[in-house]
Amino acid sequence: MKGYKYPDEHRTTLDRMEVDEVTFRPYEDHRHIRPFEDISWYSGWIMCGSAMICPYLPERVLRQFGHVQSIPRHPDESAKAGLNRFTIGEAFANYMVESYVTEEMRGPRAKNGFETVPGYIAWFYRVSHPKLWPPIEGNPARPANLEVLIEEDNAADKQDVFKICRTVIEEVNGKLDGELTLEETREALKKVVRDLEPVATYSLPVKRKRDSGEGSKKKKKKKKKKKKKKKKKKKKKKSGED
Repeated sequence: MKGYKYPDEHRTTLDRMEVDEVTFRPYEDHRHIRPFEDISWYSGWIMCGSAMICPYLPERVLRQFGHVQSIPRHPDESAKAGLNRFTIGEAFANYMVESYVTEEMRGPRAKNGFETVPGYIAWFYRVSHPKLWPPIEGNPARPANLEVLIEEDNAADKQDVFKICRTVIEEVNGKLDGELTLEETREALKKVVRDLEPVATYSLPVKRKRDSGEGSKKKKKKKKKKKKKKKKKKKKKKSGED
């Protein structure tokens, strides 16, 4: 209930920040006082007493832990809904079994603190507010905006669903012809996911035909002709009966 009264103004200020104004790894200066503990990689629900229950999802802020930020899992997957305080306590106690951000999920270490995997910024735009503050006219695009601008330019090509699917099928068939190691299979599957992601992300715009009025006129003419034919048939029947 405290802090900035008008969130839109605060958001604008945040969007205008440059990379060198952001502290991506705020805990590094405290490591000599409080060393990093592996329990920090627990992912799920945490409790303060029995009343306050909140999700704790370190994979969504990997840069704070010194790793390259990747696209995280959906919150419903990392923090399942409907758990009571007993099951939450058990999950926290046995965090190494399921509720754990593995080394593979953490990804590589970050060199500068602001690194993200390709596609992360574009994903962030889809799940967060639409646009970061646009670049000033004449200045080069900021890296965050640049990735999205490139994706928008290529969106039309990515929308060719049949072309993408045919390419994926050809590549998979080519891989199936030879013997693959487990690592090669994993890489092939990752590439399939990357290639098919645009199919699920973008949708083809459906063009609706505008009714110029000619269509409705033709329909009316057809109806009139049908009515005339029916009337003629009725007259013929009556004349035959007479």
